[in-house]
Amino acid sequence: MFGEIIPVLDSQKANKVIKKKIEEKDFPIPKNLSAIELNDLNNEYKNIMEMKNRLEDKAKTIVASLTIAITLILNLSKIIEGILEKYPFKYMDVLIFALALLSIIYMLMAGVMCIQVLIKENILHQVPLDLRNDKKSIYENTQLNIKQNLIRNNIIYTSYKSIRNSAICLVIIFVLAILPYHITEKNNGIDISYAANKTIAYETSAMKWLLENKQKDFSIGGFIEAYHLNGENGVKNIYSNDEKLLVTIEQKDGRYIILDIKGNVEEITK
Repeated sequence: MFGEIIPVLDSQKANKVIKKKIEEKDFPIPKNLSAIELNDLNNEYKNIMEMKNRLEDKAKTIVASLTIAITLILNLSKIIEGILEKYPFKYMDVLIFALALLSIIYMLMAGVMCIQVLIKENILHQVPLDLRNDKKSIYENTQLNIKQNLIRNNIIYTSYKSIRNSAICLVIIFVLAILPYHITEKNNGIDISYAANKTIAYETSAMKWLLENKQKDFSIGGFIEAYHLNGENGVKNIYSNDEKLLVTIEQKDGRYIILDIKGNVEEITK
C-alpha cells in the first residue's frame, strides 16, 4: 500500500537488485549455446535494441504530455477559489492546497523519472566489433540489455503510477468543484453560511452542538449582526434571550470563527 502512495521507493529497490546483477553478470550461460544459430542470437540482440528504443519513445511521450498537464494544474487557482467559497469549512483550504501540491509533485516525479530513462539509464551494452561472431559475447550483451530494459520499464511503470496518483488528486478537486452541493441558509434547520461574502468556520465544540441540535431553527446571521453592534473585533460572547443561546464568536483573517455554542442558557438579571 505504501508503495502505491510513493511508487518510486519500490522501483528504486527493484532496480538496485537488477543493477547488481548487471555488474556481476549474474545470469546463467546455456549449456547448448554452441548449438544455437548465430543468426538467431543476432536477431534476439536486435530485438532487445528495438525494445530499448520503444521504451525511450514512451518516456519522451510522457515528458511531452506532462509539460501540458503541469501547465493546466498551475491554473487551478479559480477552481480552488470556487471550492473554498462553496465549502466554508475549517481546514478545507489546507486540504485543497495539499491535494493540488501532491498532484504537482507526482507529475514532477513522473517527469524526472522519464528524463532519467533518457539520460542516466541510457546505457547500451554493445558487442565489440572483433566479437561479432562470438556467440557467448552476443548472448551476454543481450542478457545485459534485457536487464537494462527491465530497469527502464520499471522506471516508466513507476512514472505511470505517479501520473495515476496525480490524476486521483485532481479528480477529487474537480468532483468537489462540480458536485451539486451548496451550504445554504436553513440547511436542515441550521444556518451555516450567513452571506456570500462572509466565510464562517466552526470549532469542534460548536460543530458538535450543531450536529446534536439539527432539529432546532438556528440562524447564525443574527449573532453575527449582534457581534458588530458590540464595537471592536475580538472574541465575544453573544447571547440570545429568545433562543436561550450563548454563542462565542471571533473575527479573524476575514472570516467569522464560531468558537462555541451553549444552549439553554438563562440570562442572569440583577
